[in-house]
Amino acid sequence: MNLSVCRKFRKGDNHWCEHIEHYRVSYLSEIRSIDGLLNWYAPDYSRDKLTPETLDEALAELPIPDPDNDYYMLGIDLVAEPEYVARLPEGWKLMGHDLADGTRVSSLHNCGRWEGQLEPLTRRLNEFGLLSLADAELARKLLPLEWGEHDHHAHVTIWALYTRECRWRKADPAQDDQHTSPMFLSVRRKLLKGWEGWYGRIQPFEDPPSPEVHFSEVRSIDSLLNCYTSDHGPVECTPESLDQALAALPTPRPYPYNEYYLLAIDLLAKPEYAARLPAGWKLLGHDLADENRTSSLHAYLRWEGQLEPLTKRLNEFGLLSLADAELARKLLPRQWGQHDPHAHVTIWALYERE
Repeated sequence: MNLSVCRKFRKGDNHWCEHIEHYRVSYLSEIRSIDGLLNWYAPDYSRDKLTPETLDEALAELPIPDPDNDYYMLGIDLVAEPEYVARLPEGWKLMGHDLADGTRVSSLHNCGRWEGQLEPLTRRLNEFGLLSLADAELARKLLPLEWGEHDHHAHVTIWALYTRECRWRKADPAQDDQHTSPMFLSVRRKLLKGWEGWYGRIQPFEDPPSPEVHFSEVRSIDSLLNCYTSDHGPVECTPESLDQALAALPTPRPYPYNEYYLLAIDLLAKPEYAARLPAGWKLLGHDLADENRTSSLHAYLRWEGQLEPLTKRLNEFGLLSLADAELARKLLPRQWGQHDPHAHVTIWALYERE
């Protein structure tokens, strides 16, 4: 049994078109999977070897998902522990069933197209690209026949995948339930060079190796880069309610947790908030993010062309100056295309305090 906060893989995302064309599932608009290469999660966003009785404790340790971009995914191995299903706490909703080998590589979505006797099953996938239990059991029997006994991806377990609703916490209960606040506070974990999540995200694995980046830490609006647990925010606030928001959060812990206060202000929506901040807040720099708060600077495509020179001027936290952020905001639609949602961004001013 595994619990993670995963990023959704949907129509319009990078590599979506190639995926659905290869697997001939063009009718899908989203895929949810046990496979971490499809529904990505940060190292601190997953808990393993759980039972239904330890699930609430694991939930408290994980960040609250951004409901527009991320989701809770609970996976139960139905071959190993089918009785866990009946013992689940209330609130968990079944999404469907995935098939995966011992390394949790999805044989449904990441091992090759289903053909022959398997092909009709792909036409019955649900809204999340998942199987019914009956089809999952049938596919588990058919895979060794279609792919051969020698193929380890043909020997799979059935994962029942569940999700549940999540809400962002607010300092002011009168605010609505949408995370549209132009200012919020959280306690985040630093992403440091050499730590899990750095290589492959900030410093890509490439042949030949890409040049070393000139900074050794990344601070970001994106919660998959600087993660937080459920009691660590985000708390939406204004400059006047900032002290109340601080009181609602725990004090950041030093090494080995490497936590810090992150205050974010949407400069397009409320530029005047910056001048109204109480004393003690230090500007870290500027990040760019789409409406789901996915960083277009560090969590999407590499900046090339006219954008590339800006990456050489990132500061010690991997962030932009305000002038470079404003320039990048104009350049992104030209470089990535007007159709790309990640090209349409707001500028987030990021602050910290002792």
